[in-house]
Amino acid sequence: MRLEARALEGDETITALVPLRSMLKFKKDTKHGVDWWIRNTRDPESEVDSIDWEPRLAWQAIVDTTDDTRSFEEWSEQVEWAGIWSATDELDPSGGEETPTPEPSPASSSTPDADGPSSSTSTTSSNTPSGEKSTE
Repeated sequence: MRLEARALEGDETITALVPLRSMLKFKKDTKHGVDWWIRNTRDPESEVDSIDWEPRLAWQAIVDTTDDTRSFEEWSEQVEWAGIWSATDELDPSGGEETPTPEPSPASSSTPDADGPSSSTSTTSSNTPSGEKSTE
């Protein structure tokens, strides 16, 4: 499960993938994991509402992934709306940064090409068997 936090502050929408550290801090602070909150929010018999947990998790994710240092109380006074959305299940090695890690180019691949020519340019040879010292 990958989640994205979104917050509307003024005319700016702030988004952040919810990192694992945010989910762990949230669970420690609320005594329940995100899955518990989602399940109880969807249960018509439950009195849990998304307003009970989504703003706090959104704040935690935004604080953990940006330079925002406001407390939850300060942040919630200035934000008009905040919510948690499902994100795509793709791994993001950038950690949610704006510039993701580029894919390696085929030329820099460390996978040997069995059919291709050797990349070695050495033209010297040794008469000493491997593992023995040369006496020359």
